[in-house]
Amino acid sequence: MLQLIKEDHLDLILEWRNNRRIRDLMINSHKISKTDHLQWFQKYVVPKKIVGLIYSEKKIHLGVVTFRETDKTILEWGFYTAPVAPSGIGTRMCTEALNFAFDKLGASKIIGRVI
Repeated sequence: MLQLIKEDHLDLILEWRNNRRIRDLMINSHKISKTDHLQWFQKYVVPKKIVGLIYSEKKIHLGVVTFRETDKTILEWGFYTAPVAPSGIGTRMCTEALNFAFDKLGASKIIGRVI
């Protein structure tokens, strides 16, 4: 299940994002401070400059997906699973996220950057 990121999710998401396994796979791999994380939330997520989603199964949070508009109906996405997420979570999360982007956000194309 996908739901919009709320302030209640921020500590958990920051913990995941700063995990070495996840940081090493990011374009920006530096450790993020709590202050910077809150500023990101206030600057981008709250005003909906990006759509930030947390993915859960059986009420357990297991991943994050973000979408940013690049050109009308073209969205750039980013995602990662929780460090302890079981195998297969990424596939289920990304499938649901793509359906969400096309069905709910009106995307015509999804793009991503890969390291």
